[in-house]
Amino acid sequence: MCCERDASGVLLHGHDVRRTATGGRMRSGWRTLAAVVLAVSAIACDDPAGVIQDKVEVVARLDEMSIRNGRDATIYFFAIDREIAAAVDWFPCTNPAVCEGIRPGDTEVVPYADIVGQARSGEVVVFWWHLVEQGDAWTHDQMHSLLIRLGS
Repeated sequence: MCCERDASGVLLHGHDVRRTATGGRMRSGWRTLAAVVLAVSAIACDDPAGVIQDKVEVVARLDEMSIRNGRDATIYFFAIDREIAAAVDWFPCTNPAVCEGIRPGDTEVVPYADIVGQARSGEVVVFWWHLVEQGDAWTHDQMHSLLIRLGS
């Protein structure tokens, strides 16, 4: 959202450095400032958006997101479009033989097309958890979730 512009190219978020209170003319110092602000805005729009929670980092890029596990144990995850998350009845995978996990220090790349709901709303909820052994079975520990706005 940092760099959305209207039809004439004016920034919708942030400062419009081309318009001034003096009839639209910029002084020489303002031109330098304008060039710097526009350059930084352009660079910022190319940077991926990311969220970090408890050493789990999710980064959104143009057509995929990556999930990096900075924790000491394997994490398991489920990614779903925000708009349909409440309508879908799902249960976390609890079988380490079949669950897709991300080992400590590893990163998993998830194409938007592989996200449940195919990321239509532009926002994805990423649920993540650990598996813990209970007797002869496995279960999940505390369920974590984070919301990420996808790249465009």
